[in-house]
Amino acid sequence: AIIYCGIAHAACSDQARAGVKWGRCYLDEQNLAGVILDKADLREARFNRSDMSGASLNSSVARRAKFVSANLKGASLENADLRETDFTNADPRDARMANADLRRARLFRADLRGADLTGATLDATDLLKVFADSICFSTNNDYYFGGEPWLLISPEHAEILHREGLS
Repeated sequence: AIIYCGIAHAACSDQARAGVKWGRCYLDEQNLAGVILDKADLREARFNRSDMSGASLNSSVARRAKFVSANLKGASLENADLRETDFTNADPRDARMANADLRRARLFRADLRGADLTGATLDATDLLKVFADSICFSTNNDYYFGGEPWLLISPEHAEILHREGLS
C-alpha cells in the first residue's frame, strides 16, 4: 500500500460553491457576483478587481487574501476570518461584516459607507488609519475655504479605541 502525506492543493478551477477550497488561487478580474462561498477556504487567494457584489462569504477563512479594487457592494462576510486581508480601494459599501475578524486588515481607501461592522474585531490602529484616510480625501468644499473636518464615530468604534487606551 502507498500512503501519500503531501500537501493538498486547491483546485482553483473548481466551481464557486460553499466550502470550496481556493486557498492561494488567483481569481483576479472574475465575475463572482452573487456567488455563495460560505465556509470556503480562501486563504491567501487573490480577488483583485473582481466583481463580488452580493456574494456570500459567511464563515469563510480568507486570511491574507487580496480584494484590491474589488467590488464587494452588498456582500455578506459575517463571521469571516479576514485577518491581514487587503481591501485597498475595495468597495464594500453596504456589506455585512458583523462579527468578522478584521485584525490587521488593510482598509486603505476602502469605501465602508453603510457597511455593518457590528461585533467585528478591529485593531485601534486599523480604525485610526481608516479615519485618517477618510479625512484626507474629503468630498466637502469647506476644507478648501477654511472649514475644519469633523469626525463622528459610532459607539462600537469608540469602544475599540477606549479598549486600547485611547480617548
